[in-house]
Amino acid sequence: MVTLYEYAESIYERLEFDNDLDSVARQFIHEISFEELFKDDGMCLKFIQVVLKFSGPVVRNKDRASHIVITWLLGVGFGEHMHINQFPGVEDTLQMSLWLQTSLLHDFGYFCKELGQKDLRRKDIVGDYDLLEDEYNNQSLSCINNIRLSTSFKQYFTYSPDEINNYFTYSVYYHKDEEERRGIERADHGIIGGCIGFKRYCERLKQDEQPFENKKILQMQKIACYVTASHNIFKSASSKSDVLYIKFGLDGLLSSSPIRVTTANMLLLLLSLVDTIECTKRFSAKVNGNINYLQQSTTLKYVSVEEQPEGIGLDFSGLYNYATKKRKNKEMAEKVINHVNAIEGLSTWTTFQTQRDSKLTIKVTI
Repeated sequence: MVTLYEYAESIYERLEFDNDLDSVARQFIHEISFEELFKDDGMCLKFIQVVLKFSGPVVRNKDRASHIVITWLLGVGFGEHMHINQFPGVEDTLQMSLWLQTSLLHDFGYFCKELGQKDLRRKDIVGDYDLLEDEYNNQSLSCINNIRLSTSFKQYFTYSPDEINNYFTYSVYYHKDEEERRGIERADHGIIGGCIGFKRYCERLKQDEQPFENKKILQMQKIACYVTASHNIFKSASSKSDVLYIKFGLDGLLSSSPIRVTTANMLLLLLSLVDTIECTKRFSAKVNGNINYLQQSTTLKYVSVEEQPEGIGLDFSGLYNYATKKRKNKEMAEKVINHVNAIEGLSTWTTFQTQRDSKLTIKVTI
């Protein structure tokens, strides 16, 4: 086994020489070492902004940047090993870029000021470019008209536009009683990030004032944004929750409904796996305060991972021992166990299978 830090670092270093990776990302890797990247969230945030080409200050949830970048790197490794990194309909040369765009965008909603707005309506954030629309009047966007219904790409649209819209409304209701403070989530961050990301892509296209020659890039961005909007949508957990889901028109996501996150949508499946396993966000200062938090590099150095013939093996005993013996922090130790519980729960809402070997070790297979 190696630590998650060592695993992610090895992927980062070899990506500099992968010609299928976005040239901007490769240049960044060439100039900034892995250690430098994870010294502070600001550098990770800069990487995200440079690659996505989203400018402007970020004043909310900067701690999320490290989680986003680690998610991208682990997805490259886990995807290759578990053979869930092939995305049908997308050119071979764009496979790596699709995962890069999706993983970096998946928690972009946490950086958006709209996340903390009370009683937010989805139509207030989409402007003239609605991610959930199937047809666009803008000629430059004609190449993505009805992409959701096309044979080549329909597998990436796991949830219907109505389901995503209804889930957004449900999420506003779900978060309605949360305190008003900077960083609070008052609506689903995935849907906010996907919709605002798509709007920014389209607005940038309009500013270019020239024909968008590579329609395949725009198709990829539509897919990345839609999967981002889908990644935090969950089935109801119980018959009690079903009542509320039915109220919000989420009849296809009841506790008895079939699992929706499957190999039919490899991109969403891979994101669900890595977003669940990646653990720096659970121990960040934003979540735990300035006393009980762990630096990202510390968290990654105390978790071990192994690529096994049948899947991925993970060992959290090092992190648990660090919490109990060095930090003497029972709450932190309990969070380690809860994190392993969350990984075990993958089998309840995705087609991954999990095997708990002990309280702190677990295997994930497909």
